[in-house]
Amino acid sequence: MEATLEMFANDCQYIHKNSDKKLTNNVAMQVLMYGTVREKFQLSAQTTIHTIRRVCSNRKTSITNHIKRINFCTNIS
Repeated sequence: MEATLEMFANDCQYIHKNSDKKLTNNVAMQVLMYGTVREKFQLSAQTTIHTIRRVCSNRKTSITNHIKRINFCTNIS
């Protein structure tokens, strides 16, 4: 379980760093990133979709709350 959560965080970080920072639409992000992310991280389809949604959701929140830096925690305790 812990390894899955760490991979999820790393996947989110990868999506965030390798996509247009202004992109917040889940469907548009999925079209651009799904295949690459699924192949690179070997996650299930559902987990891959959840990571894309998480990145888009965090970006929307950061815009609303004027947060400049988004970080996905990889230290799971």
